[in-house]
Amino acid sequence: MLSQKSICHGKLGELSSAIESCKKIIGVAPENIVAKANLLEYLALSGQKDQFELAYAAYKNEIDQYEDSNVIEYLNILLDLMTGGLKAAVVGLDAFAKKFPGGARKHLGTWSFDEVLNLALKLPAGKQKELLVSAHHFFNGAMSSDDFVTYLATQSN
Repeated sequence: MLSQKSICHGKLGELSSAIESCKKIIGVAPENIVAKANLLEYLALSGQKDQFELAYAAYKNEIDQYEDSNVIEYLNILLDLMTGGLKAAVVGLDAFAKKFPGGARKHLGTWSFDEVLNLALKLPAGKQKELLVSAHHFFNGAMSSDDFVTYLATQSN
């Protein structure tokens, strides 16, 4: 039940509550890798770089293995996007997308990325919002890697 609560808070953009719920889950189920990954995602989305780095250091071994190490790449890109490192995010997104050439496909297993899209839609128009929405489409399988790499080439300036 607590897991669902955390996800609901995240999808509603209530990141502080989602973070607290994840911490409670980890407290009672320290083996729960999904809660750890969600905690890192919510910390990244809320731009809490210091807290993100502390949590990542605590869960590094597990997170680095999760979803063939693709989750930590995604989380670092997300952190860059949310903390103003747009150039670093474009470089990271480009490298990630080039690992999966060809048609559109969903990345990172069953992740929905709804939190990213919901947050992006609340941002003012600009490069950050555009990159977040496009990254959502790519990770969710609505945009092919090839199209995404082409799009990213226009964003590198």
